[in-house]
Amino acid sequence: MTKKILYLLLFSLIIYSCKKEEQKIKTVDQTIEVATQNLPKDPPIYLPSSAPENEIITHIKKRQQVLSLLLKSVAPEKADELYKNLIKENDSALTLLQIRKETLLEKYYGYSDYDPQTQVYTMKFPKEVEKLVKDYRAAGIEFWEIGEGYTELRMLPTYYFKLFAGKFSPDYQTYLEMITAEDQVLFQSDAAIRISWRDVAKRVESREKFLIDFPNSKLIKEIKQQLKEYQYAYLLGYDNTQTHEQGKLNPENLEEFKRIIRENPNSETSTIIKELLPNDFDRDGIFDFVTKRIGYNLYE
Repeated sequence: MTKKILYLLLFSLIIYSCKKEEQKIKTVDQTIEVATQNLPKDPPIYLPSSAPENEIITHIKKRQQVLSLLLKSVAPEKADELYKNLIKENDSALTLLQIRKETLLEKYYGYSDYDPQTQVYTMKFPKEVEKLVKDYRAAGIEFWEIGEGYTELRMLPTYYFKLFAGKFSPDYQTYLEMITAEDQVLFQSDAAIRISWRDVAKRVESREKFLIDFPNSKLIKEIKQQLKEYQYAYLLGYDNTQTHEQGKLNPENLEEFKRIIRENPNSETSTIIKELLPNDFDRDGIFDFVTKRIGYNLYE
């Protein structure tokens, strides 16, 4: 009799455990179903221009949570699509926030405190500003100084990588890894390039490689345009960091050009440099040659 009771108890526990697990699975499925119903469609979900600041921040947070759940079950191609849509959606939300925080953005640079002994800048905020900056960062948004005293809002450089990494098709995964690393630093400000010439070359080379590795990618048009922009920066520089003076290449740029030819002789950029070097151009001649050759002019 005791054994029968024991067996009945064990059987009841097994049934209860199975039902509990089944209920747990149903709950997860229902959560994902709800997330699916709130997906950004084409076009993405845009907030009205009258949306208050707290509503915009809440929207960004909730969308991240929804997509995080959904990405557990979607195909890579769908993840690619969601990524592009989310960028549009967040860019729109950031524009609304920029308008609402215009006064703070204008003052932001003034909170920077320079220590002449350490030669380091640190940010010293009033308490209410410090809290706001932390709240924005918790939503994945940062105040990004872009030079000349200007500050803008942007998503943290790791925001999309943390959300989408490992969910993409190979070309999107490569692209995301590339721009996540690049966006950690300011590329240019005040008409000057802020990274080394070697690092500019890396941006050129990574895009040339992408075009070879993924010739049928949906990102091709975007990558080609980026390649032209970085080729321009690498070959000509910007007004305050030019690669040449009076038609003569600066020694450091000439050495860098020789390096890329030596290490990557078959690249498109190396080919352009090989065509450029033998010519005795004046300043305008170099500019005209490069802009026509790459099909891009920064000032047009």
